[in-house]
Order: sequence, then structure tokens, then C-alpha cells
Amino acid sequence: MAITSEKEYQDALSELHSLIDCPITELFEKDIEKLESEMREWDKQHPLQEIEENESHKAQLHKLGFWDNYRP
Repeated sequence: MAITSEKEYQDALSELHSLIDCPITELFEKDIEKLESEMREWDKQHPLQEIEENESHKAQLHKLGFWDNYRP
């Protein structure tokens, strides 16, 4: 299964968190590795999305006056 949309990526992220919260067994480790691999592939194909989200977040912080006072 390849991740083909932002929703599928978010679903995979939720599933990954669920698997991590469970007791880890060999089965879960394989599932986690598969999900991480699919998510890494999605990130490679969509690198600008994170940058755009970060820029939007910075703009929101700047609008609220936080960005000038508390630079990361």
C-alpha cells in the first residue's frame, strides 16, 4: 500500500501512534516499519507541504506578535 493523499498520510500517522502505544511484538514492529517506510516515501514526494505549513504557522505567530518576541 502506498500513501497517495494527505488523508491517508494522517491515517497512517494515527495508526502508527496506535501501534507504538501497544505492547511491541514482532508483528507490530513489522507494521511500524512498513508505515514508517510509506510515510518517509510520502515525505520525499511532498517536501514543500511541511515548509508551507511551517510558513503558515510562522505567519500566524507573527500576526499574534509572538514571532518577533520568541524566535525559535
